Amino acid sequence: MLRAAFFAIAASVAMLAGCNDVVDAPAAFVCDDEHFEPSGQRFVAGSGAATPLARAAVALLAADSAGRVSEYGANTTAAGAAPRTAGATAPRRWQIAASVGSGGAIAALSDSAVDVGLLGRAATDAERAAFDVTPIAQTAMVIATTAVTAPQAWTTAELVALYRGQPERWPDGSPIRLFVREAGDSAEALIAGKSPALAAAMADARISGRAGVAWSDEQLRDALASTPGAVGPVDQLQLTLEHLAVVVPTLDGVTAEAATVRRRTWPFIRHIEMLTRRDCPADTRRAARLLALAMRGLAAARGAHVPR
Repeated sequence: MLRAAFFAIAASVAMLAGCNDVVDAPAAFVCDDEHFEPSGQRFVAGSGAATPLARAAVALLAADSAGRVSEYGANTTAAGAAPRTAGATAPRRWQIAASVGSGGAIAALSDSAVDVGLLGRAATDAERAAFDVTPIAQTAMVIATTAVTAPQAWTTAELVALYRGQPERWPDGSPIRLFVREAGDSAEALIAGKSPALAAAMADARISGRAGVAWSDEQLRDALASTPGAVGPVDQLQLTLEHLAVVVPTLDGVTAEAATVRRRTWPFIRHIEMLTRRDCPADTRRAARLLALAMRGLAAARGAHVPR
């Protein structure tokens, strides 16, 4: 009952946010762990920084050499394989909730409402003591924009001024549309840890109304995609997974890429981690391992740093 209630609420959130479960699913990825196929449904919830990667990984796991139709309706027929009969469907083995945040993942996993929790930050010592933690990927959190005349390079001081309202227009005269996450979000904490001045400028933009507020990673992604001249913090992995056409300027002379994340020269680094209960059944543990392998492989293919 608890699990059903949790996913009913999450489904309502997804409808309100316009969440779309359809993902591109390249069929070339193979990760079958000795041909193990999990039986029954598995339930996943967590940070919006991690759920797009999980959805894409699930679609990869749903593809096989027989050309099975993915759980999300995308035909994932492998090259050279005969497609299934029109209208055929695959059993839905993974159900991924709309974003509930890292805290929501911890709460849901603690109550056994989900099988897998996804964090958009590094797990705390207390969380590592309570759950099994699998690192998935580390990606640059960038300040991206849709403005074609935006600078190709920013300094932190220039970003602080930007969020303080200077300038108010791009070089072509079009307005700058600022976006931030809500107060207390992990992205805000991540920025504050490296640049208190930029975090304070973003908070001031939010409070003063200069910036629009996104209450989830999905909302911020949609704001960037649909608003001319938009600028806001977003994970680079999400940009590549969802093919968003944005400009990602360098910051203080550093380019956002896997190498700079690995070397820690990029300042804002998002951790994606998977949590499972230590008392979960062996079948659930193996299914979670499959999902983790698929997520790690896909993250690496899309330019994220995958820690050993």
